[in-house]
Amino acid sequence: MRGGDGAAKVWLSVVWWRWHDAMVVGLGGGSARKCEQRRVSPPGRVVLLVTAGDGSGAWWDSTNAPAALGGLGQRPGVGSLRSIGGMTDLLARDASALVGQSRQDALAAADRAGVAIRALDTLPELSAAYELYRRIWRPDAEHVALSVEILRGLSKAGGYVVGAYAGEQLVGVSVGLNGVPASGRLHSHMAGVAPEAQGRSVGSAIKLHQRAWALASGISTVAWTFDPLVRRNAYFNLAKLGARPEAYLTDFYGPMTDGINGGDASDRLLVGWDLAVPFPPAGAADDGGVPALIRCTDEGVPHVVASSAGLVAVPTPPDVESLRQTEPRVAAAWRHAVREALAGELSTGSTVTGFSRTGSYLVARKDNA
Repeated sequence: MRGGDGAAKVWLSVVWWRWHDAMVVGLGGGSARKCEQRRVSPPGRVVLLVTAGDGSGAWWDSTNAPAALGGLGQRPGVGSLRSIGGMTDLLARDASALVGQSRQDALAAADRAGVAIRALDTLPELSAAYELYRRIWRPDAEHVALSVEILRGLSKAGGYVVGAYAGEQLVGVSVGLNGVPASGRLHSHMAGVAPEAQGRSVGSAIKLHQRAWALASGISTVAWTFDPLVRRNAYFNLAKLGARPEAYLTDFYGPMTDGINGGDASDRLLVGWDLAVPFPPAGAADDGGVPALIRCTDEGVPHVVASSAGLVAVPTPPDVESLRQTEPRVAAAWRHAVREALAGELSTGSTVTGFSRTGSYLVARKDNA
């Protein structure tokens, strides 16, 4: 495996014990002399071996990963370790230290939020998660995106299905799906916090638990989508977590009729969160003096304007969810303006570098990135 110019060749071996049958997968063009297969307990154990050309090397054993936090360290994955590019940075540092630090970050975040986060796998727990989903998203009877049966299947398949508890009360839920083995990604499909628990950083605690769970499972990236018009979510995802936009997805889900998204196109921004990058990230971007690609008329209707600058800003409305209820025409105009500006920039190779405190995406154009 070659991680960059001048990088030493290494041999990456993943040893995956399942039902006590060992399987060794070798990747890269390195000069490892041999890989040993050993029959080791418990089933599901993962050992990562990295050997350089000079005979030196390092190893990581998932059984040394934390076993707390609702299954953290108990669901190791081999698939993500087959993605050479996605694991380069992760392999360059002490993996066990990274897992341990992420666990401490997650525990500290949960403590600050006053919650305990754990895996959900019993029918009563999954039923409570479904009821919380209904309370947060308020779906209509004909368009229910989640069910107890789906949650049960995801949990059984080793997916990420967790709840945040304040005492005995379930106040947050998050559901993630494992990507194909070579992707090294967990797709975080849905996460929500009960109205009475919002503003207490429960969402942050859930995401840091998800980060620790993924790292202990050998996953290098968590991806998810969100509505690019919802300013607080953009700030949280980009400035507080350090996720980076990968694609603009126009009307991704088609028509939606739930209490949050109804009456608007379901455009989404796909972001990827590189878990090997040090946490916390740099924070909010500075948009001072950066020309904006959207301006509003005296009536508050947004429209796209041109700019030749190498760094531009794409503003968002302060509260699009309220705007959909009070001025749906203006909300729709914001949808089309942000779509034209942000999707247009990403389609030409521009990069979203951050999100400002004033509610704008900072976009570096291709020749300026």
